[in-house]
Amino acid sequence: MFVRNSIILFDTFIAHGYRNHNPFVAPGLQGVKTFFANWLITFPDTVVTVEDAFVAGDKAVGRYTYRATPMRFNSHLARFHQQWQKWA
Repeated sequence: MFVRNSIILFDTFIAHGYRNHNPFVAPGLQGVKTFFANWLITFPDTVVTVEDAFVAGDKAVGRYTYRATPMRFNSHLARFHQQWQKWA
C-alpha cells in the first residue's frame, strides 16, 4: 500500500466513488489521502498486512493489521489518541 511512506499510488487503486466507513476520515479519495499523510508523519515505519480481502461485483472489503511505532508525540498522535479513546 505504501511506497516509501508515500500516498502517491492511492490515485491508482482507490476508486473515484470510494466510500470510507471510518467516521474519523473525511469522505472520498482526498479524505483518505489526508488521513494517511498525517498517519505516516506520526508512524513512518508503518507495516500493513492484508489479512483478508474480498471482492463481489463492484464492492470490496478488506481486513488489515497495522504495525507501527510513533516517532514522537505530536499533534497528529494526540488526535489519533483522542479518536481511539472514543472507540474504547
